[in-house]
Amino acid sequence: EAISLISAAEKTDSLLVDVNGNLEADPGDTIRYTVTVTGNAAVQASFADVPDEDTALVVGSVTTTQGTVTSGNSGGDTEVEVNMGTLPLGGNVTITFDVLVEDPFVASDTTICNQGTISGPTLISVLTDDPDVDVSYPDSTCTDIFMDTTDPVFTSFPNDISVNEGDSTDPAQTGTPTASDDVTASPVITYSDALVYGPGPFQKKINRTWKAED
Repeated sequence: EAISLISAAEKTDSLLVDVNGNLEADPGDTIRYTVTVTGNAAVQASFADVPDEDTALVVGSVTTTQGTVTSGNSGGDTEVEVNMGTLPLGGNVTITFDVLVEDPFVASDTTICNQGTISGPTLISVLTDDPDVDVSYPDSTCTDIFMDTTDPVFTSFPNDISVNEGDSTDPAQTGTPTASDDVTASPVITYSDALVYGPGPFQKKINRTWKAED
């Protein structure tokens, strides 16, 4: 009869790549999962994990301190599988892998969750547990995705100026505005121009429209 010989199977999450530097997990950021498996006996064990549907496995990111990565590091892989071999008695095997949060993030639920499974010929399958959540059962590891719903605000604009025919009208020469945002350190500023003739003869005016995005 199969018996459970796994004393712990913990899975934690951390923010690996913070694209906009806001210290929050946002669409387009990369999350790293760390799985630590502790055995009570020297038994054969494997690990499997299917990332949340609103994330994509970063192919090539799977590592293990023991055994062989059988899925996750080859082109087209979408799931993680590791043959850990024989677990060290009382020792740990650590597995890591990364996922990319989809961008745009279209799910109504702004939490991504998943849970790995440890199994083997003489093991009752064990689910990973998030040690940061104090419950009496193995729970999924969940990450809240921060959704920025506040637009950037312009804080200054360049003054209107007059230029001669043939002079550059590039913002590098004529000036650029500045903008701030509650989340993004440096909002992306773009512009579009509309050429208007007048008000006097042989005169032209450029109406420049600025746009700031985070």
